[in-house]
Amino acid sequence: MATILLIGFTIAVGAILSVWFTTFTRTQTATVQAGAACVSVRLDVSAINLADGILTYTVTNSGPYNVDITTVAFSCEKGSWTNNTYSTSPVTVNAASSLVLSENTTHGIGKECTEKMKVAIRVFGKCQEIGGTTEGICPAGTCFR
Repeated sequence: MATILLIGFTIAVGAILSVWFTTFTRTQTATVQAGAACVSVRLDVSAINLADGILTYTVTNSGPYNVDITTVAFSCEKGSWTNNTYSTSPVTVNAASSLVLSENTTHGIGKECTEKMKVAIRVFGKCQEIGGTTEGICPAGTCFR
């Protein structure tokens, strides 16, 4: 009798673990697929103007998903990256559209960037519909066109 109970208990625990593992695997696979899909969303960044310490730039979302820009970082002449985080209300760049944004470049670095400096801009975003993150960068010296 004890052997039968032990076998039944082992089968029950195996079934519970099997269901849990299957659910866990499906959840992790969906998360990875969403992240991979968002990485394929291309964000293009280009500067428009830099005057009186205010950097105006364009972010173009060429992907099929809306992206919430969560962090913007910029640097002047190989300086450290200065972050501006939109943590309370992210800025949304809709799918297949562009958005013009502005940043005060004197915030956090104690000097004013000028257009003659090698300005670099980097944006980080999260895809609304599918989750996952993506980023776009305008490398130093190539932002102003």
